Formats: sequence, structure tokens, C-alpha cells
Amino acid sequence: MADALANEGADGQPKYRQLYEAVLSGLASGDWKPGDRFPTEVELAAALPLSLGTIQRAVKALADAGVLTRGRRRGTVFTVPEPRMPDPLHCRFLDPHGRVLPVTTRITGRRVITRSGPWAVVRAGAADSIVRIDRVFRVDECFSVVSRFYASRKRFPQLLDWPTADLAAENFKQLFAREFGRPVASLAQTVQTMTLSGRLAKVLGQRAVLRVSVVAHGVDGLALYYLDMYVPEGAPPLAVGGRDSAASGAA
Repeated sequence: MADALANEGADGQPKYRQLYEAVLSGLASGDWKPGDRFPTEVELAAALPLSLGTIQRAVKALADAGVLTRGRRRGTVFTVPEPRMPDPLHCRFLDPHGRVLPVTTRITGRRVITRSGPWAVVRAGAADSIVRIDRVFRVDECFSVVSRFYASRKRFPQLLDWPTADLAAENFKQLFAREFGRPVASLAQTVQTMTLSGRLAKVLGQRAVLRVSVVAHGVDGLALYYLDMYVPEGAPPLAVGGRDSAASGAA
């Protein structure tokens, strides 16, 4: 965990938040599973260069987010809910009969970033920062897809406050229309092959992937959100474009 904690410090987040994100990264990479025991606060204080107060704040945030459950007999354990997404949009994989495969999902990270990238199209000015929400989709209990969602912190600060349990199974297109009054009018999508290394490759179980990138625009042409989705090579066909569009192969 110490190595992951060092990596999470790059964006200048508070120390309790760095520990929070390091724990979520460990879950995403498979270091822990639901039901595993979480170290006690005293054990963490002995192993990490953090104060007990910082550790307690991080553990409370993890418990509030539904990542940890505290009990008298078992202590603190990982309990990561994986709700089924009722209406997937960007993660619509098709079976041989053209039916959309079921998708369960969990949030593995939520942070504020300031570094540049293709997601900068959603910024509301040069001083704006970005809210990034990471999710792992499990498709038909057969393979995983990693999603990284980006939106303007200035325009949509509520994305930092929503309980992660509520966001996990959200269709973000529907959320923007329902909660912000900003319906998505068009989607610009690109697909490219790439080779991964590190944590993403570990989560997906392979290095060869397709990266599906999406920019969602509102009726006024404003870029509402940016999304990168990493799909393992050999996955079933992925439906892209509109709700009734033809599928394009992800193999």
C-alpha cells in the first residue's frame, strides 16, 4: 500500500484522500476482494508515514462510500457492491442474437486532476480542474472493461459530493439530463488499438485493448463530458453511436 500511496500523491491531494485513492487502486488491481479483512488503524499507522487522525479520516470516508463495513466480530472488511447497470450506453456489448449483455459495475476511484490530456475539452477555462471518476464494468461475468470519465469541476462540482454507491450504476448521459438539465445532443467517438502496462493491464487481464474515446456535447455544442473506455481484445461486438445503431466488432 505504501507504493500505491506514493503514486497517488502526484496531484497534491490531502493525505487522507491519497490513502483513500490508494485503497481503491488496490481493489481495482485485485490486491483485495470483497470480504477481505482491512488492516486496523493502528496497523496502518505503524506501516505508513501518516498520522492516526489522517488514517481515521480516510477509513471513515471509505466506510461512508460503502467500500468498507465495520463490525465487532469480524472487524473492518471490504464490501464493494457491484450493482447491475439497468441502462448502459457506452458499455453495450451484444450476444450472438443482438441482445445487450448484462453489466455490473463499481467505482474504483474519484479524484480531481489538473494535468492536461484529451479530457481538457470539457474545461470551463484555463483555471478549471477536472473531476475524474473511474469505474470497472463486469460484462456478463465474463470480462472486465475499465472506464475513466471526465467532467468540469467548475460546471459540475456535485460529481464530487454524490455517494459513490449512487454513481456506480449511473448512465451519465441520463444523469446530466436529469440532474443538471443538460441533455446530450451528440456523441463524437473514436476507437484505437493500444498496448497497456501496469495496473490497467492487470485489471483487464491482458495488454492488448481497444480504447474507445467519447466526447458528449450538449444542445449548445458545449463539451459536457469526456470518456475513455478500455476494452480487452476479443470482446463481443460493442454497439456504438445511437441506441439502435449497428454493432461494430471489438475483436
